[in-house]
Amino acid sequence: MNARPATARDLPSAKVSRASWFWNVIVGGAAFFCTCLALHAVLPTPNVWDVGPKMRFFAAHKDEFDTIFVGSSHIYFGVSPAVFDEVLAQSGVPSRTFNFGASGMYPPEKFYVLDQILALKPRNLKRVFLEIDDVQLTWLPDKQTSQRVVYWHDRKNTWIIIRKLLNLDVREPLPRKLRMLRKARHTIALHLMLWARNFGNLGRALDVAESFFGGNQMLEKLGPKLDGYFPVDEEISREKELAYEKELAREQAAKAENVALDPYAEQAYRRYAREIRRAGATPIFLVAPIFPQLPSQFSGPPPGLLLAYNKPALYPDFYRSAARIDAHHLNPAGAERFTRRIAEDFLTNTRPP
Repeated sequence: MNARPATARDLPSAKVSRASWFWNVIVGGAAFFCTCLALHAVLPTPNVWDVGPKMRFFAAHKDEFDTIFVGSSHIYFGVSPAVFDEVLAQSGVPSRTFNFGASGMYPPEKFYVLDQILALKPRNLKRVFLEIDDVQLTWLPDKQTSQRVVYWHDRKNTWIIIRKLLNLDVREPLPRKLRMLRKARHTIALHLMLWARNFGNLGRALDVAESFFGGNQMLEKLGPKLDGYFPVDEEISREKELAYEKELAREQAAKAENVALDPYAEQAYRRYAREIRRAGATPIFLVAPIFPQLPSQFSGPPPGLLLAYNKPALYPDFYRSAARIDAHHLNPAGAERFTRRIAEDFLTNTRPP
């Protein structure tokens, strides 16, 4: 018996196939999105160089500290929590301080770390010292795809970088914006790629293993007193000392004025000042004794107490070569003097008259 010829009604509908493909993509994308979010929630803190051990330790001891310093290696090597607490105790102010400095930690990474600290809701937090700096857009070529650069690329901090690259807060003619986009397209693509890697949790399996077996390594990164301060007892070489003193003399002769923060960093610092106050703490902004001049002031009234030590003429003790391990960092003796001065200035500016 001959089979009945196929009709158009018997053939698969192209329209139905397209609809099925569309919904498969939607369901698959939603599943991937939810899986990435769930993994972000359960995976341990990324064990990135310098930062990860401090974040994990602080999370386990968050209610033991009432003062934190957040910043770059200028804070990491330059602020001694023990000295700060000693000075405050002599004035009858109890304090226990943790140094959250890390080498090369500039905005927006600094903003991400501060977000994680505040998200922990430390019950006894009273003071947050923040080193101020501009939003950084690029890194050394060998660091551009490292986990240290990937881990803080969440939506908020990636958007800060794109806003700065395209100067989106300023109204400009469309042709100029297009030229900026063309010029910054590779940097924008790099940051979007880093955000995608972070969102997709690439390379995070190692963090799980290190969260179980990396305890000793974590403690080594916290310094000898487990307060985050890592003293570097090195002497500056004679060659570096001469180069440093020559550059310092040139800097003093130039009498450079203070440099204002870029508007995107300033907006973020003002926002974090409000968030720190909502957390029940006091924000204090800090400029370390460094040169050449880096951003050291706000465009308007600062959103909190600003302690700036970037003037060699005003603070010569911090700029002597005997107080340094190199042109950018203090040795333990310099760090002790610097920390004492921070504590004394903080007390002077916060005591009731």
